[in-house]
Amino acid sequence: AIEYLNQHSSPRLAKHQIEALLFDHHTRIRSWAIKQLNERGMDLAAFYCLVLQDKAETAKKLSCALWGIGAIQHPQAISIVSPFMQHHFPSVRRAALQLLVKLLIGSARDLLLNSAMDISPTVTKEAVRLFAKQQLSLSLLELQILVAKAESPHQFIACNQLANRLNKWDRLIFLLNQIALNHHNDTVDQLYRWYEKFNQSGTQPSAGQIEQVALLIAHPWFKQNLRCYDGLYNILMFFKQ
Repeated sequence: AIEYLNQHSSPRLAKHQIEALLFDHHTRIRSWAIKQLNERGMDLAAFYCLVLQDKAETAKKLSCALWGIGAIQHPQAISIVSPFMQHHFPSVRRAALQLLVKLLIGSARDLLLNSAMDISPTVTKEAVRLFAKQQLSLSLLELQILVAKAESPHQFIACNQLANRLNKWDRLIFLLNQIALNHHNDTVDQLYRWYEKFNQSGTQPSAGQIEQVALLIAHPWFKQNLRCYDGLYNILMFFKQ
């Protein structure tokens, strides 16, 4: 599409036709439109800001405008984009999150953790993905505080996925504690994955971690319902020696 536009269309397209391409589904088409309009001297910063100020605008156009603010490297991008983290359209909040993570350059940790508790599954999923992409870590206490705020199933799932960023044994403690509290199927599945991959990491538990695992696994539900209970118990006994 880009090659075709370069070879056949750009001299013939009117300004308003190229402006329409700023809201194309494909980022390469939008980037091409930005380049063409820049060459024609258009004030893209003002154009995007006008779109973002229109409260009747569609979610698609707002999301593309947020992307555009980043693409043109607007000097006030952070202050322009930040309010859209509270927008009523989930796709707009997602677009704002994606851009802010790029703009904050390694300082978006709190923003991502807060977004993991968004009321929209779309936003929480993206927050977890970006958290992992940034290779960020978190403590067991931080995740326990976060999961205490969870109300919807997708928020609990987000916390289970964030648990992958924990130390191996802290992750086990987190999962056992969550299963004891609510028995969510997703959490049980995560525990089975932990058990299946146990030997892939040689990380040793601390005495405190072993003590916490021992206390949690003593919960009656585990022995009655967990198919890997015996295996977990044997692991515990091995490290308690």
